[in-house]
Amino acid sequence: MELKDLYCVKFQRNGSIRYGIVYSTDEKTKKMFEKGILIVHDAIRPSQCEIPVEKITPVSLEYGGEFDQYIDAELAKANAHSAAQKGINSGSLFTVGVADGVAYYIVTKVKKRKVKIEWRGFAGNSYKSKIFGAGGTFDINVIEPLVRLHSGVENIFAQGRIALEDE
Repeated sequence: MELKDLYCVKFQRNGSIRYGIVYSTDEKTKKMFEKGILIVHDAIRPSQCEIPVEKITPVSLEYGGEFDQYIDAELAKANAHSAAQKGINSGSLFTVGVADGVAYYIVTKVKKRKVKIEWRGFAGNSYKSKIFGAGGTFDINVIEPLVRLHSGVENIFAQGRIALEDE
């Protein structure tokens, strides 16, 4: 297996199959690969881990393939969990427009005036907002309208008020 042939990969960690991205042009990744270790960036969460090369399985970039199915399933779980929330709570999901797509964020902690958020890679292009980056703590007055907007749009589609173009 050559480093240049790796991008989307899967591996087992803590008893479950995980998916990630390998940035083969990164200098640290190149050095670690020579030692038999790969730096894998989680496909969904803003984290990375070091995995022995022999425990890595390359995954096809084919649209609708195994990697996309994993991302879609995780997004469906996050949307279902977010829809079950009343107002802004841990698990509330929202999006921010970025370039020609969106960046997904999830609320991880809510205090009286502050909200902690974390980026999620559900869009498949790893877009992050210039304002929110990989996440952080923000005033509740900034995040709450975004959560309300996202949940309102999701409810409209769920109730069938707007037909999708391909239906």
